[in-house]
Amino acid sequence: MTIRNIPLIAVSYNSAELVSDLLTTFRKYYDNPVYLIDGSEASRYADIEKVVSAFHGVQCIHFEHNIHHGPGMAWAIENLPLAGRVLFLDSDIYVLYRGFLESLDSVLQPGMYGVGRINHVNEEGFDVEYTEGAIPYLHPACMLCNVEVMRQWPMPTRHGAPMIEPMKAIQTSKATQLLGHVPWLENDFRPESQKIFLRHDWRGTVLRSGTYHLDEWMGNAKELAAFQRGVLGCVPPAAKRVVHLSSGSGGLLRAYKQTYPDSHCTGVYADRLACSLAESSCDVLVEVADVAALASVDLDALGAADCWILEDLLECIADPWDFLRRLRKVMPATATVVAYVPNVQHWMMLAKLAIGDFRYAQVELLRKSQLRFFSRLTLLETFQECGFRITGGFPRIHPGIDNEAFVQVAAQLAALAGGNAGTAAQDARAIGIVVSAMPGA
Repeated sequence: MTIRNIPLIAVSYNSAELVSDLLTTFRKYYDNPVYLIDGSEASRYADIEKVVSAFHGVQCIHFEHNIHHGPGMAWAIENLPLAGRVLFLDSDIYVLYRGFLESLDSVLQPGMYGVGRINHVNEEGFDVEYTEGAIPYLHPACMLCNVEVMRQWPMPTRHGAPMIEPMKAIQTSKATQLLGHVPWLENDFRPESQKIFLRHDWRGTVLRSGTYHLDEWMGNAKELAAFQRGVLGCVPPAAKRVVHLSSGSGGLLRAYKQTYPDSHCTGVYADRLACSLAESSCDVLVEVADVAALASVDLDALGAADCWILEDLLECIADPWDFLRRLRKVMPATATVVAYVPNVQHWMMLAKLAIGDFRYAQVELLRKSQLRFFSRLTLLETFQECGFRITGGFPRIHPGIDNEAFVQVAAQLAALAGGNAGTAAQDARAIGIVVSAMPGA
């Protein structure tokens, strides 16, 4: 494949002006085939169609909904007749000089995933200053990729950082050598720099069209940060030794270590990505084969701890009662356990039951890995039955997942069943429950 045969993929939404600028500046130097994946509203698409018709070799694939950047790239990768090297550019890129594609092509080797600007992000896709334990992230604003290799990894997704899923998978597989960093992109992506090849107006689509639907991602990230602060607030300030057991992320322990760098932290995980990301935060890191192995882990061997954090664990093991009783035996009277589980009493679960839609999926409330279900009341009872006394806790309420009509239906059902409607309404708003406890007398 020669340079001139490398296809360009761009995803657009509601901005004919940006599309015009991208195609005009790209066509000034390159005659390559172009695929525009467009999800513009009907009222805006006519203008985009008019722009595209003025350029040769440009094919516009229009969707009657905002397909979003990640799914747009994924659709192109999976459905277009692409082979070999493929160039991806944001729709708000301006090509200032010839040579950028040749430079990228000189770095991309056979078998690599792609090259471009590599920065480092956390699990949520936000930029971080540290590199150890962070995820190397190939930025899709400008990247040249081997499409056959891309198809071997998870596809880009609807996300503020659309490449986060393939990048996490590459990190988990310890295959970051598949990514290549191109230094001049670091320069060209800085707002006030003297450009070498490109200009990138960050979030140009947002500024031109009014929105690119990033609010959901930002809201989720803010909610997660608030949740982590709440959980860590349940950890006694005097705790020096903390053990974190989780079937999923190691983010909580990393956040704790950043706040208390002198603490001794042990992470026990059944997830390779969690191990990879938590490695720099753990004084002791234990990777087990699966969730069943988490349930049977030798608690004595983990050493004395001031606090045990159980995240996404109790609902995923066959006998959480046995686990808690074993934990109670190894905990000194002054130690604390903090646990988080999804809330089966959330209004969304009630709504799903009402229509028979009790399907497992990779979502917070009904994951395929769940074996047990807890409400706030039954979670508290479980700890008490296993020899603990409750010392605190809080409901996890996501402001972006709200439906007051269903909440009030839950309250009415509780009243009909002889329960407290107000308490039921509060419980129906929580997607999860955090409880802290200490060994009972």
